[in-house]
Amino acid sequence: MAWRWREPGQTFAQQAIYRLCRAAALAAFTVLYRLRVEGTDRVPTKGGALIIANHASHLDPPVIGVAVKGRSLMYLARSGLFRFAPFAALIRALGAIPLRENEGDLGAMKRAIAEINRGRLVLIFPEGTRSPDGGLSEFKRGAWLLISRAKCDVVPVHIDGAYEAWPRSRTTPRLISAKPVRVRFGPVICFEKQLAQLDPEAGLTLLRTRVADAAHN
Repeated sequence: MAWRWREPGQTFAQQAIYRLCRAAALAAFTVLYRLRVEGTDRVPTKGGALIIANHASHLDPPVIGVAVKGRSLMYLARSGLFRFAPFAALIRALGAIPLRENEGDLGAMKRAIAEINRGRLVLIFPEGTRSPDGGLSEFKRGAWLLISRAKCDVVPVHIDGAYEAWPRSRTTPRLISAKPVRVRFGPVICFEKQLAQLDPEAGLTLLRTRVADAAHN
């Protein structure tokens, strides 16, 4: 897949930084964690959509960013990551949107919806935080609120091996992991056909099931 010149609203500098960081991360993940990616053809080549994934490691956002070929992602990221100014500037340039935890951050939600509506791919982790044991936790209602308001298609993703490389219990990642990191994209979930008629509980159950199924599809 050829790279798009720029995503909607993205500056040339932001695209250049994204590509440079992606290339460096791809090299590191390939060498250190033997990164494997499957199902990239399921990611829309144009237009807006929401990408949802399981969350067990700090490595998850860059791993998915590397796995998506030809397009730049935007990310909902917890506001605590923006406290150190130089790092905040970097992740903002890479498309991070700060999200206040344990609050109804409508501002972040509106920003994410606006970005999807103008044609961007936005990544969220519906569990809300990293899993303590690598397992798939329950999805938060905020994810359903975002999807129901954006009325967008959803791409489920499952990440395996990132927990072993950098579990929540460690302050730094293992430089070598016995288990390779594997990313699998599941079939796109069409909002109009599969989600529009569901209530929040049924919708979140379906989304969680599809993320789990992506590990095998």
